[in-house]
Amino acid sequence: MRLSYVIPVHNEQSILDETVARLRARLGEHAPCVVFLVENGSRDDSWQACTRLATEERGVDVRALRAPRAGIGYALDLGFREAVALDASPDHWIAFTAADLPFGFSDLEELLSWRLADPSGAAAIGSKDHPRSRVATDWKRRAGSLGYKVLRRAMLGMRTGDPQGTFFLRASLLRELLPEIRARNFFYSTELFCLLERRGIAPHELPVVYEGERRPSSVRFVNDGLTMFGQVFQLRRRLSRSST
Repeated sequence: MRLSYVIPVHNEQSILDETVARLRARLGEHAPCVVFLVENGSRDDSWQACTRLATEERGVDVRALRAPRAGIGYALDLGFREAVALDASPDHWIAFTAADLPFGFSDLEELLSWRLADPSGAAAIGSKDHPRSRVATDWKRRAGSLGYKVLRRAMLGMRTGDPQGTFFLRASLLRELLPEIRARNFFYSTELFCLLERRGIAPHELPVVYEGERRPSSVRFVNDGLTMFGQVFQLRRRLSRSST
C-alpha cells in the first residue's frame, strides 16, 4: 500500500512545522509516502514554510504546491491531481486531512484495520458521526452538522454521515471523479462523496478520536453554511439533468 497525504495550507505557519514532523514520524513506515502541502491564499508566511519543509530530507517526501486562489477546494483539486499523476494505481491511497491533524492518526489506524478485513474497499472517511467516535464539540457545531446531514439526505439522498471529515481514496478511483467535481470551497468533499454514492460506492465510515483544533477554524458558520446550502440545490439540479 502506497500512501500520499494532501494537506491544504491556509494561514498555518504557526503549526506547520509540528504537523510535518508528526506526519514524517508516523508515515515513515509506509514508504514510499508523499505529503503534498498545498498553500492557498495565506496572509502569513505559510508558503515560505512549505517550501522550506519541502527541502528537508527526513525520510518522507514533502512537496510544496501553490493553488491559484484561496479556497480548500482549489487546494484539494491541485493536490489530488498531483498525487494521481504521481501514481494512479489501485494500490496507491490518497488521504486528505486538515493541517492541524484534528484526529491525529486515529483515522489512519482504523483504515489499516479495515483494509485487512476488506481488501477490496475503495473509499473510507474518518467520521465524527460514527457511534464509536470520541468527539467533543459545542452545541452549535452539533446542531449545524445535524441540519446539514438532514439536508444532504433529503435533497441528494446521501447516506454518508460525515463527508466533511478526513478521507482516504484509491488513486484509480479519484482519477475518475476529479473531472466531475466543480466545487472549490468547503462543499468539495460533499460533492465528491455524493458522486461516489451515485456510482454505487458506499464509503466506509471510520471511528475517530477528535484531538481538538490547534488553530482557530476558518469556517464561517453562517456565510459558509448558506453557500453550501445553495450548492446542495445546484448539485441536485445538475444531477437531475444528467439523469434525464
